[in-house]
Amino acid sequence: NEVFGGAAIASLNLLSGGVGFGAAPQVVIDPPTCTIDGVTCIQATATATISNAGVVNRLTLVNKGAGYTSPPWISGKADASGEK
Repeated sequence: NEVFGGAAIASLNLLSGGVGFGAAPQVVIDPPTCTIDGVTCIQATATATISNAGVVNRLTLVNKGAGYTSPPWISGKADASGEK
């Protein structure tokens, strides 16, 4: 993950696509450490895409967020009904 200019996330790097997903997991990006007020600090959002084999093969940054001073923790959260 790269933070651009100490404010927004510039890109996402997929380190491991996991296995056995029946549906794309929810991407969870930690919020910036400042108070989120909708103007200066905004939590970034992203989506995941899976292959036919059930492996996450792409992350798409939907909202780059604002107020980040370091790369946030990013994880995937699968719905129990979405896993094989």
